[in-house]
Amino acid sequence: MREDSLVDIALAELCGSDLNGAMIASGGCTAAALAATGRFAGLALVDQNPSQIALARLKL
Repeated sequence: MREDSLVDIALAELCGSDLNGAMIASGGCTAAALAATGRFAGLALVDQNPSQIALARLKL
C-alpha cells in the first residue's frame, strides 16, 4: 500500500497546532512526516505487527 502523507499533513494544517493523533504505524513514513510538521503534541502509533512498530520507532 502506498501512503500519501501530504493528505494527512494538509489536514493537520487545517486543525492547527498542539494536536494529538492516533494512527496505524505501518512503515512509519506518514508518522514521521506528521511528527516533522511540529504540529503534534502527541502521536500514538498502533500496529498488530511488532516489526512495524520497531520500524516506525527507527524512523522517529
